Amino acid sequence: MKITQKKIALIHELLDGKRKKGDIAKSYGINLRTLERWEGDPEFMAVMDRMVQKAIRRGEQFLADKVWEISAKLYMLALSGNREKEIQRRACNDILDRVKETARWDRIDEKT
Repeated sequence: MKITQKKIALIHELLDGKRKKGDIAKSYGINLRTLERWEGDPEFMAVMDRMVQKAIRRGEQFLADKVWEISAKLYMLALSGNREKEIQRRACNDILDRVKETARWDRIDEKT
């Protein structure tokens, strides 16, 4: 099966999830049965899978960037408090340690 720009655009819409599959098929001038046949084609699904994996990597990178930004703000907020600074500092350090432990850097650093 040849993967055309039309099919790539259709895959984007499928992955977007804002519309029903039948409505998407109709807007591209095909019926639902044709779309389901395409979904059974290994080449079509390979393209779709690559797009899903790319979206996952972008999402992971976005979250990793935000986690560090939010953690830094939380840390600064805790240090600016007047009461029980040592407890606040330790809590923030625990949060930052967990972020480091759970971050999936091996997947984030992959090239697309």
